[in-house]
Amino acid sequence: AGSGNTALMEAFVQLKPVVVSVMGRCNAFSGSGDAFLPFRELLEGLLARHALLPPTLFDLFVQHGPQLINTLLPAERLTAWADVQWATDATRRQAAQTRLAAIVAENQNPSLQLEGLFAQLTAVFGAVAEQVPLLLIIDVCRVVIEGRDHGSGDLLFHLCRALPQQAFGRLGAYRPEDVAANEPHPIQPLLHELRRQFGDVVVNLDGVAKRPFIDAYLDQVPNQMDERFRLTLLAQTSGHPLFTVELLRALWEQGSLRHDENGIWQLAETVAWNQIPPRVEGVIGERVRRLRAELQQMLRVAAVEGEHFPAEVVAKTLGMDSNDVLLQLSQTLGQRHQLVVAEGVSRQVNGRLSRYRFRHILIQKYLYEQLDEVERVHWHEQVAEALVQLHDEPSQIALPLARHYEQAQAFEPAVRYLHEAAVQAVHRYAHQAAIALIDEALALLERVENGRLRALLELDLLILLGPILLVKEGYSSEIAYEIYLRADLLNQLVISSPNQFVILSGLWLYFVVKGDMKKAMSQAEQLLNASYEIGKPEEKIAAHYSIVSTHFFQGNFEETSQYALFFE
Repeated sequence: AGSGNTALMEAFVQLKPVVVSVMGRCNAFSGSGDAFLPFRELLEGLLARHALLPPTLFDLFVQHGPQLINTLLPAERLTAWADVQWATDATRRQAAQTRLAAIVAENQNPSLQLEGLFAQLTAVFGAVAEQVPLLLIIDVCRVVIEGRDHGSGDLLFHLCRALPQQAFGRLGAYRPEDVAANEPHPIQPLLHELRRQFGDVVVNLDGVAKRPFIDAYLDQVPNQMDERFRLTLLAQTSGHPLFTVELLRALWEQGSLRHDENGIWQLAETVAWNQIPPRVEGVIGERVRRLRAELQQMLRVAAVEGEHFPAEVVAKTLGMDSNDVLLQLSQTLGQRHQLVVAEGVSRQVNGRLSRYRFRHILIQKYLYEQLDEVERVHWHEQVAEALVQLHDEPSQIALPLARHYEQAQAFEPAVRYLHEAAVQAVHRYAHQAAIALIDEALALLERVENGRLRALLELDLLILLGPILLVKEGYSSEIAYEIYLRADLLNQLVISSPNQFVILSGLWLYFVVKGDMKKAMSQAEQLLNASYEIGKPEEKIAAHYSIVSTHFFQGNFEETSQYALFFE
């Protein structure tokens, strides 16, 4: 960490618009398991750069990537883009809204497989690149590094394999030490394949010459830093980019560096090198300790939220005025102390969210590690409650909320939000991520004390898991069968009839594919009875279909015809 990969990618994004660059990255605290997070950010980043993009962008999404809408890209983002693009053309705006509504309705029952989703995403990027030069910058970070979001790894592999056919650039970053610590790892096949096709495509920033970096960084501004100072700085930091930057800031705050009336940076008469901490964490700690207690507390609460955080969450958690917090973050902690960076503003019905991030993840880690166990439990719960209150739809941040509630030892809401995150992963075709989230929730259930509540939560998780396993493992999967049997037992204990139909459907499908028609017919008859108890037409149709299909597979064509009359 600190070798400069993220800073390098951000520099690409800030280049003059010869190339349209968009960046997708993760939240190192809550991103793990959040399916396709870097690629969702890429799509939203693409819309955010509307001034540089062709006016046909809406049509490109509709034509090449309709099932990306409300899967990887919220429909309201595309609606907002259309409102800006056609602000003076009410007819075109209305047509766009109508078309979007139709696509959203079609996507309620998705039929596309994961490979098709990948193909549509690649097609959209390719279509944009045909009209403007496009560079995709992907900070795979810990989403892929921890190996829990296999979908992002697979999608990254797909995008890179499409390199010869699609004329858009890709730039990715990862930390080798994280890969080495998590073997086998989903990014390794991608690296092998890229090297096989294109040769050595990896730039090792740790291997970049250190002295040139120090010289280039110092010489960005007029200075009188002599050779002795530069050699000492190199010896002190080994040219580590983050350590170098943080150490220079620490020297400035101590008064060892200053600029004269002409703006030329100079050294004080003596620099107390022996008082400089030997590690970058120590330098960060010294800078934090010189802040006022109020500012330190703000940073600690922000660190609980993660690398990225809204000012309003910090304010609500600490009971402070949000305008005061925003001013301190932007002016004092941002511009003066260079500890945080403003990222932008998003709008909610309840108000705005002013987003910031720590200048480096090590700053956030240092602050978080200063909290003891009691403080962490307390602040995670407070931050979670603030997030719920400030977001219009808390379910849209289900995974971060689950992480906060788990750290707060509030296991019931943690399980509920993990369930919601798994539902969203299924909607994004990320079945492996959904299974991992459900498994995590099932493990947490042991810490929910209320027995009936624990059974209800487990039932909801199993009913979500069953269909995923049928699709992933096959309709005759023994694992799926065991899941449905357990769900059936729990359903009888909690008497939850709305779930009975779903459970019976899964068991019927299992027995049909297994060829056990006697048991399949028993399940089908129970389905029929349950459908009339529920009274909904769609359940009655599904139940009659199971009866008809089972009779047909048994060769009972007279009974098949009899029950088929229901559909006339």
